[in-house]
Amino acid sequence: MQGAHDHPLLPRLPGYFLATYETVDRGAHDVLLPGDRTERVEGEVTRISYWLREGARRASAAAILRHHQQAVAANGGRIITQTASRTVLRLTTRDSDFWCDVVVTGEGDIYDVVVVERGGQRD
Repeated sequence: MQGAHDHPLLPRLPGYFLATYETVDRGAHDVLLPGDRTERVEGEVTRISYWLREGARRASAAAILRHHQQAVAANGGRIITQTASRTVLRLTTRDSDFWCDVVVTGEGDIYDVVVVERGGQRD
């Protein structure tokens, strides 16, 4: 895939390969909030799907979510909400506001990452 790469905030788990990649300058994504509410977040949207390599060790859903939570927390971000197969994370920097949505499918063979970057927007 031409131009496909991991998002700098969310490193890939070992044993997984980048299967699909899409980025749009102006897009939107609905993130899950506490209390089963959703919010539409607009900005530069990156969507990446990772699949388990053949013969690689599968990570549990909890391990996949924790991996991404720790990566965002290491940069000063926080967990907005979490279920057994999904976590929504947020990191606000001086220049941007990042919303990260990580969803694990099935037993952990596939996980999807959506990052929305809103430049210069903070709450």
